[in-house]
Amino acid sequence: MPKFSAQSAIDPIEYDLEPWGPKGALPEPSQDQVETFFRRLKDLQLFTGKVMAGADKLAKDEDVDALVEYAENLPLEELNKYKQEIAPWLSDVSSGALDVEMLRALPHRVFGAFFKYIATELNPKETAD
Repeated sequence: MPKFSAQSAIDPIEYDLEPWGPKGALPEPSQDQVETFFRRLKDLQLFTGKVMAGADKLAKDEDVDALVEYAENLPLEELNKYKQEIAPWLSDVSSGALDVEMLRALPHRVFGAFFKYIATELNPKETAD
């Protein structure tokens, strides 16, 4: 008779941030933690989507001068604010297993890849068979 085991039904969310941080496995997040994570991600995507839409239009128009001016005038303060906010999201969804300051100290590309990995692992569309 088939049997269901929650412990073997899903793989743990394992990570290795060495040499900049720890390695281990995240505690399984609650439904509320996952929903909060994706609600925050949706807000971030709305902001970055508007930024990228403006750049895409200028690129399609092949207006190089306008594209350079657009890039120079991006709201960097706002972009940095979102970057600073993402680290606590990862800490929250890990029930505090990941330290916010450690996450903020990760090299940019490592942080981005790790954020993408966690978002993919938590996304039921990505993990469904």
